[in-house]
Amino acid sequence: MTEVRKHYDELLSRHYSWMMGDYETNVHRYTDFFRKHLIVPLLSKRAIDLGCGTGFQCMALAEMGFKVVGVDMCAPLLDELKRRGRGQNISAVQADITRFRSSVRELPVEVITCMGDTLSHLDSFDTVTRLFDEIHRSLEQGGLVVLSFRDNHVELKGADRVIPVRSDSDKLMTTFLEFRGNHLVVNDIIYTKASTGWSVEKGSYKKLRIGAEWAARQLERRGFRIMWEGVEDGFAVIIAER
Repeated sequence: MTEVRKHYDELLSRHYSWMMGDYETNVHRYTDFFRKHLIVPLLSKRAIDLGCGTGFQCMALAEMGFKVVGVDMCAPLLDELKRRGRGQNISAVQADITRFRSSVRELPVEVITCMGDTLSHLDSFDTVTRLFDEIHRSLEQGGLVVLSFRDNHVELKGADRVIPVRSDSDKLMTTFLEFRGNHLVVNDIIYTKASTGWSVEKGSYKKLRIGAEWAARQLERRGFRIMWEGVEDGFAVIIAER
């Protein structure tokens, strides 16, 4: 996680909001997702969002009526969540998501989300399964975990490894992927227009190649019941009940 944290702190955090697009549109998208899948407060009304970033899922869960704790390592992203979440039933915690239990006071909770490819930022498959164990321990009986991640078990070849992220008249971002066994190396390249011309920033970090079938099987081994599997906006999504 150290490599990922450095990449976000030194590069992506400055461009994250631009990269992700309109904030309110993203919040509405997740609110619609939670509503469609009937993720509503029925038990304690407490929720945790692991790898919350600037808080799209936090804001959506709060809109649904949950009391939300957002956990992330990147201080600039949490600062934006705190600013946008004023007046909402949301608290932000800077912590390693694999140690979230030591940073969240009120446990167990009704819903835990880990979305937007956060899982693939972990350093090993063992770390992912240990996180699944911690999530299981932290959910109420009948509580839900919601996961989303890019299913990268199929290796891309040639020019297909170049992924356009976003562009406008003043900025362009693209990513180049290198597949290396159980990991892939993400090379982010960001061009920014200034009065003196275009400047470029670059950075790299590793991701796990997590497959949806593997993740679902690991959840079931820990006593979860898979409620829904599918693909939303290019991300594999799993909803499971404790």
